[in-house]
Amino acid sequence: MEELVKTVLKYPMPVYTMETSGENEETFRDMAEAFIRVNKFGIRIGNLELMLSFMAGTIGGALKSQIRNLYEGSYKQFELDLQPTLRFAFSNFGLKQTQISKVEQFKTNIQKVDRSGIAGGKDVFQKCARSIELGNEILRQELGLPNTRLLPSQTPLIPIYKYFYETNLKSLKGLGESEVTMMIGWFLLATLRGYYSSRTDSKLDNDLQVVGKGSSPWERLIENMSEQGFKSKIATKELRKGLEMNVLRSQGRAFLLLAYVLLVKNNAEDWNGTRLERGPFSRLARHHIFPRDFLDSNLDVDDPDQKENMINNLGNITFIHESINSEIGDSAPKDYLADYKDSLGAHFIPSDRSTWTLDTYLDFLDQRIELMAKAGQKHFPEIFG
Repeated sequence: MEELVKTVLKYPMPVYTMETSGENEETFRDMAEAFIRVNKFGIRIGNLELMLSFMAGTIGGALKSQIRNLYEGSYKQFELDLQPTLRFAFSNFGLKQTQISKVEQFKTNIQKVDRSGIAGGKDVFQKCARSIELGNEILRQELGLPNTRLLPSQTPLIPIYKYFYETNLKSLKGLGESEVTMMIGWFLLATLRGYYSSRTDSKLDNDLQVVGKGSSPWERLIENMSEQGFKSKIATKELRKGLEMNVLRSQGRAFLLLAYVLLVKNNAEDWNGTRLERGPFSRLARHHIFPRDFLDSNLDVDDPDQKENMINNLGNITFIHESINSEIGDSAPKDYLADYKDSLGAHFIPSDRSTWTLDTYLDFLDQRIELMAKAGQKHFPEIFG
């Protein structure tokens, strides 16, 4: 590692400065083309990122300070990325999401925000900050989410923030129980379905328009999903798909989020005496009930990808305190689970000890998925069927 670090530190990083002799209406178009050409290979640079690059050199003064303060505050509070922060803020200045993807309009769009006026802009940003705070608070309260780390995408947060912005609520006390239920149900469904992973701008524009029209938009938002071909109910057979993938990788992240949320709703503890949502999230370990090394040594599977999925699937992962996870190490389940018998039920671990063996591993996974499905139907009957 030391040699590798030295090599990285000594790697020459060329820097090129491109200058123009003047500035006119074509300058930004030329800059955009140059930026896209330079970044054509390697990691793809999205249009929003491109717009943010232009923003850094285009705006200043009060507007720049307001954007920075909003982002820094939202990141500190919930680790919210710059992209959803700005998508949300821009929407409240009358900009559509689809406008962001048009390179030619970048400068015009930014100037439009700036022309809102310093005083008016300040009020909008203050309202944005309060709306983000309320949205984050309800996700902590209802789902036990302390930050965005478990979310596959942060985009579904934006309609929730927009709802609080449009309703102008000052606290969560103004929300009825049914409103909270529908809001959380929609958020989970949109997240688990990966609804905004394609055609993000147009879908988000449509949804934000719905949020701006009604006091309770969540049923209509679910209808929007259905009209796009997404099922509005999560069936048990869909949870079983979590047995066929590595939930610790990006493609399985939605299942990992679902596991955590169901554990929180099931009042699960960290096996160290603290409810999951009440302890520091940073101290929680993604625990393999059948330990990784134990399965890696004992599973007779030749295909490495299949073996990886069998080890890291939804049925074999739970959340416990990192110190307990370290103590367990690579112990066989039958040798350690009984020590935590009072906590197992809340973690959807079958009480039948005959399933705690390598020979019955598949039965164990199947039973655990059934228990998780029942918890989903109990706590979120609107979206689980």
